[in-house]
Amino acid sequence: MSEEEKQICSVCRYPSHAGHAKDCSQNVSKESENESLRVPIYDVNDQVFDHTKDYPEDWKRFCVDHETPDPDIFTVLVEKTKACREIDKKCGTNLSLAIGGEGLNWALDNVKFEVGESFQAHGIAKGDPIVGLDTLLTGGIQKDRTFYSMGFHGHIGGSEALGADHPFTEGGIIIVSEFEKHFTEGKIKYVILGEEYRRVVDLMRRKYPGVEIVIWHDAPATLVREYNHNTGANLAIPNLNKDNAPHYVNTNFVDSAGGEVFVPVPSMADDSNNEPW
Repeated sequence: MSEEEKQICSVCRYPSHAGHAKDCSQNVSKESENESLRVPIYDVNDQVFDHTKDYPEDWKRFCVDHETPDPDIFTVLVEKTKACREIDKKCGTNLSLAIGGEGLNWALDNVKFEVGESFQAHGIAKGDPIVGLDTLLTGGIQKDRTFYSMGFHGHIGGSEALGADHPFTEGGIIIVSEFEKHFTEGKIKYVILGEEYRRVVDLMRRKYPGVEIVIWHDAPATLVREYNHNTGANLAIPNLNKDNAPHYVNTNFVDSAGGEVFVPVPSMADDSNNEPW
């Protein structure tokens, strides 16, 4: 990624471009109104590496419940729970941890069919996704067992898993194969993370150096660059900006009768008795 691509607008906090700052400043009031519902992105200055000291009692219980407690896994689980509760509050829903996927859905929708079909993808959505990911990265994929996968894109077609139009996004983690290789033929090359994991990206990069950890908004550009390199194509690199950025569904919605219904935002005050993972 070039230095120009890394520049972040001070107003909307999204990648800037020539003339962007002026345009964005003119719409600052509109941006402020929508800011709270915009899907959050990775920030190198807002990364977490250890929650064991932040939640000592929970860490003690985690150690009791696990034969070989891993502080990194604990930290990721805590951070994902915190992120999901924050999303829950913003959306005005009461879905607890059964929420997420908006960032990964954006990534899938912004990858062309021919690019996505050049990679195999598998969304980890059952149980604790980080635990499932750790098992796959440390123990490998069992080549003698069926492992469902499909192309990394949001277009219908190409799925081996019945009833799935795209890789599962609910768990916030999608693994991606090497270019034009099935998982049983090669290895896991990329781990694409949803917004739930945006504050533990660097922690996961440190823990799993053998794969490329990619946050959701960088996934389309990453895959298109590899596709262009391997095929000689010159497809445009898709990038996130304030105009195409995904948003969570607003708490105001229209019911079947056409009237506007307001869903109250649940209180976050009484979370003291809930475990962080």
